[in-house]
Amino acid sequence: MAPGSTRATGICLLYVDDDPTLLETGKLFLERSSEITVTTAGSAPEALRLLCTKTFDAVVSGYQMPGMDGIEFLRQIRKDYGDLPFIVFTGKGREEVAVEALNCGADFYLQKGGNPQSRFAELSHEIHHAVSRRRAKRALQESEQRYRDIVEDQTELICRFLPDGTHVYANEAYCRYFGQDRGAIIGSRFMPEIHPDDRRAVARVFTSLTPKNPVVLVEHRIVMPDGGIRWMRWSDRAIFGEEGICREYQSVGRDITDRKQAEEELAASRALLNATLDSIPDIIGIQKPDHTIIRYNRAGYEFLHLSPEEVSGRRCYELIGRSSPCEECATEEALRTKRPEQAERYLPKYGIHLDCRANPVLSEDGEIVFIVEQLRDITDKKRAEEELRESEAFNRSLIENLPDYIVIYGSGGRLLYMNSSAAHALGYSADEVIGRPVISFIAEESRDNVASMITARREGGDVPAYEIEILTREGDRRAVIVKGTPIQYRDSPATLLVVTDITDRKRTEEALKKSRQRLELALEAGEHGFWDWDLETNEVYFSPRCYTMLGYEPGAFPPHYQSWLDLLHPDDLREVVPRISRCIQAMQPYGEAFRMRCRDGSWKWISSRGKIFRKDGSGVLCRVVGVHVDIDERRRADAALLESEAKYRLLADRMNDIIWMLDADLRTTYVSPSVETMLGFTPEERLNQEISEQLTPASMLTVQDVLARERALEQGGRADPGRSVALELEYCRKDGSTRWLESLISGIRNDQGRLVGFHGVSRDITDRRRAEVSLQIANKKLQLLASITRHDILNRMMVLQGYLELMQESLNQPVQREYLRQIKKAATAIQRQIEFTREYEQLGHALPIWQSVSGVVAKACRGRLPVRCTCKRLFIYADPMLEAVFANLMDNTLRHGEGAAEVRVYCRASEDGVTIVWEDDGAGVPADQKERVFDRGFGRNTGFGLFLCREILSITGICIIETGTYGQGARFEMAVPEGQYSFGERSADAGNIMQMKERLGSPDG
Repeated sequence: MAPGSTRATGICLLYVDDDPTLLETGKLFLERSSEITVTTAGSAPEALRLLCTKTFDAVVSGYQMPGMDGIEFLRQIRKDYGDLPFIVFTGKGREEVAVEALNCGADFYLQKGGNPQSRFAELSHEIHHAVSRRRAKRALQESEQRYRDIVEDQTELICRFLPDGTHVYANEAYCRYFGQDRGAIIGSRFMPEIHPDDRRAVARVFTSLTPKNPVVLVEHRIVMPDGGIRWMRWSDRAIFGEEGICREYQSVGRDITDRKQAEEELAASRALLNATLDSIPDIIGIQKPDHTIIRYNRAGYEFLHLSPEEVSGRRCYELIGRSSPCEECATEEALRTKRPEQAERYLPKYGIHLDCRANPVLSEDGEIVFIVEQLRDITDKKRAEEELRESEAFNRSLIENLPDYIVIYGSGGRLLYMNSSAAHALGYSADEVIGRPVISFIAEESRDNVASMITARREGGDVPAYEIEILTREGDRRAVIVKGTPIQYRDSPATLLVVTDITDRKRTEEALKKSRQRLELALEAGEHGFWDWDLETNEVYFSPRCYTMLGYEPGAFPPHYQSWLDLLHPDDLREVVPRISRCIQAMQPYGEAFRMRCRDGSWKWISSRGKIFRKDGSGVLCRVVGVHVDIDERRRADAALLESEAKYRLLADRMNDIIWMLDADLRTTYVSPSVETMLGFTPEERLNQEISEQLTPASMLTVQDVLARERALEQGGRADPGRSVALELEYCRKDGSTRWLESLISGIRNDQGRLVGFHGVSRDITDRRRAEVSLQIANKKLQLLASITRHDILNRMMVLQGYLELMQESLNQPVQREYLRQIKKAATAIQRQIEFTREYEQLGHALPIWQSVSGVVAKACRGRLPVRCTCKRLFIYADPMLEAVFANLMDNTLRHGEGAAEVRVYCRASEDGVTIVWEDDGAGVPADQKERVFDRGFGRNTGFGLFLCREILSITGICIIETGTYGQGARFEMAVPEGQYSFGERSADAGNIMQMKERLGSPDG
């Protein structure tokens, strides 16, 4: 957590004053409340060092303090820690001090004196107020950012407009969908062209909105600019005022063209499937594993003399007057084997024989979903077999005309007989095939299966009908079911094969499978849950998605209407169920939104749409089919959107700073009302101005330069999408004068991450700029004076030292020579101190640059003690005098590290950045001197070396401390904060760019 960041509870206070007694007293008074924890500091520099290592929520500081007074301290706080609450608490009662403190950004000014209890109680109140205000401000900024992220990142089209059609908001997805700039939509009566057939219905939707029913879902077509037709689904909300009059509309839309097309394709696929099934003369039935009939084809209903409604939901054996499945049932066998099965049944009720073929359809996990049963009337075939014993000629004629293929082969596997149907299907005449191996007509993939069946039959086993593929003369494949029977043919053992061509049936099954797959894929793609409610039994089929969207495993609750009622929210149960019942009675499709209980006990919003069906040829309602859609996130987003938008607009309208937005061409698309107070232009006037009219020529050049660099980053793919840039620009006022504004600018990006505009906040810094100019002039004068004075003093010192040398040569008395030695020593110290002022004056004079740590260490320590530096790839952003830091550290090791033979320089990761460590193997620093070694004048030499190190590093926020163990060597740790270091090559251009960023006030680019 950075210094000054927001805490969840409690206040951590830094109290600064040069009076220890007052610090102790204030700490006692302020910590009476457990909400405040006080840390004290006796000076502003000590407080700044504490701020480098610890987090505080507020600072209370005195005014008159040695080294750095309260106002200078405040300026440093504002520079390093932004809006960290700062309260001036001083005995100075002059009005100009209070004004200066408040102008420099103090949150409050409080004078010491009077009753301590009441004075510190007032101070405690102001601390709480300042911290609370800062936390609220940051919470508001976070909330506002969340709102903007939610709205702008939506894939749905979102807009808001007045009753007269004037748009007041449109998100990026809305503008992109209709190919319009946001500036062209907002403020205009832009409206997508509604399909002529849907206009009246859309108008009725909007007129139906009331304060009690302000939201409606509507689907309609729009005509795109290119003439194309697209289907849209809109959630329209009317926003009413207290007087009940609609003030605004909000629409959230989604393109559902693909879904509509999928529905049309599904309907066409179903129609094709139905037509195909009805064209098959055999009875085709589809039933569940429990024998419940799903449907028959037309041949089935005609055979039973029943309607689809009379058959649906009944079991197959019930239709022939049985209470349980047949003893020899192909379906029962297929359920057991999970393979196609065949059986023959005689139905006394109808006086016919049926060839029953049951084909199981398996799910991906190998479970039977339903059974496709083919019933073929084989009564004639049976009679033919009986008559075959009486008349071979008659039987042959019958066999020749059977639709099935009849094949007889001998013990050697060669064909003895093939009926005309088989020969014709294979493309041969009956004579051409006689004598050929039967295996030659079988596809390669099926031959092993045929061979195993032949072997099993020879061994006397029961060989059921099996499916294979056969080859025609042209090489085409046909799917057939083969049933073999041992017979005597012309007084020799042979095998009779009855081959049923199921090629057409297989194609039908494949078409049915693809149709169902398309339906399931369409629902899965839309994340919709499908349900089918049987109104007669109250049984409901819930697709897996209906369960998983509520957190349940598929099948977790019974497939029954009551399951849905049990999961409904009590409030929705009372309101939604009656409305759905009325729609069902009126045969009207319905759409409802309601809450359902999830597995974890929470409530989720679900959108449900249903359509009602009657039995064919009757007025009896039979079923309702529909979908469930999870709209929980959208409902929550709608509520958050309304609340956040209201807060955002209220904040924008009341802020003193100017909030603005530009498109990619730098045209102003929005500006807050505060522009009139600050610059004299109304928001409407500002929107009509080019950016070149708003800025002075020099500031316009700055903008163009920064924009060119930003575009280069974009094109090179090196841009950080979350970056912001701070610029100080001179703006033109309406009265002809100018004002300096500081603007924090960020990019606006579309869903593809492309830069489409800019938004920013501008604050008036004219007074600060004037103060900075005045301060620069004063500093230049002081530097000039110091330079002249230092030059003259050094010249005099040179003369003084010259005369002292001459005197030393002429004096012979030991006492006099000792006095003279002490005088020379003092003069040398004075000279060093004056020369130090030149070095100290250069601190911060040049802009920081990126520097290689290993390169600087090598240059600073060349020719002295051996140095092992392992920071080969580390670069840090520091003052150009960084070399002096390592030179002084080496000087300190040489002067005070008695016995030191080597220095190690290495780096390691820390919580807030990187730490560079200088470590020698000398005597080390005593524990009571670890902090004092950085004080100016401390030590046996000049006392400026380590003081200068700390001052140089602090310019770019780098802290230095001594952590070695006395007797084992000195260790100086330099903490480099995040953003001030890099691992890898840094060119001169990189340094220049960082310097530019520093000028622009953007430490992170």
